[in-house]
Amino acid sequence: MMRSLGRPEPGLLEAALEGVDAKRAMDRALLQAPDKLVEQAYAVCLEAHAAWQRCSAAQRAQLRGFSLPLLGLAAEQALALDRHYTDYERLENERIDAGSRLRDMFDRNVVLSTQARMVLEKVNGEAASVREELALTDAPGNSFVLAQALHRVAHIGYALLRSASPAVRGRAKLYGLDEAFLDGLAAAGAELVNLEEKAGDASAVQAKKVQLERAQVATFVLIRQIMEAFEAAQQIDPKIGPLQTTMKEPEPPRQAPPHRPRVTVSRETPATGTAATKVSPAPPLRVIETDTHGDARLLTKTVRS
Repeated sequence: MMRSLGRPEPGLLEAALEGVDAKRAMDRALLQAPDKLVEQAYAVCLEAHAAWQRCSAAQRAQLRGFSLPLLGLAAEQALALDRHYTDYERLENERIDAGSRLRDMFDRNVVLSTQARMVLEKVNGEAASVREELALTDAPGNSFVLAQALHRVAHIGYALLRSASPAVRGRAKLYGLDEAFLDGLAAAGAELVNLEEKAGDASAVQAKKVQLERAQVATFVLIRQIMEAFEAAQQIDPKIGPLQTTMKEPEPPRQAPPHRPRVTVSRETPATGTAATKVSPAPPLRVIETDTHGDARLLTKTVRS
């Protein structure tokens, strides 16, 4: 359909959205999940295109508010919305995944850094300068500090491997100090920095979210315009008919009405013939009853519904 319609002319989107209440359109459009809006937009575009093909020349003349350029513009925005939503989901998932991997790698690399220092101390032996340099390695408080510690330990290890001392080189073989181990330390430090940047930088996600919301609003407005055009034409010529595809707009949550206590009133006639009234809710009532001898007795009764 897009190949047959061609690309929309520049400036048509701005012209179509000019005068639209931007805030109201955004509030309504963002109630729709982007993936659901994409599905509905595709369905509306395809149905409108098929309906236009079936319409006679006279019916097309009655179908004002709709045109093939409008259809092509709406379809293009629906495709853009689909792309932006896919990219947004990918970027957001990558950021979340980076944060999860960073937490796992941090704990593992703290242990790795401790292990590396232990190995270097054994290989180093009694050399005071290396012991002092290893002692200066602070406990890592964050990913960047841990990455620096790993690079520093790897640098010391490379220096020990190049040592002229046969004893140092012999201890390196004994305790597993080799270039592969040191390369792994440096790579772990670089990976920590990379994950920290991915997990902490939300600028790319935010920029894509802005594009996503713009496409969401544009798609919603254009699709509604197409549906309104077919609804209006159907009032003139019922054979044109409205589009069968519907766009369900989630309603905002309604506020519950204030709670009002339920009050019921009933009258019951006891066996003595004295009428009593029941009211709910109400505080306990004090009722005066008179016996057959005329003596007044004060009785307290709780009247319930």
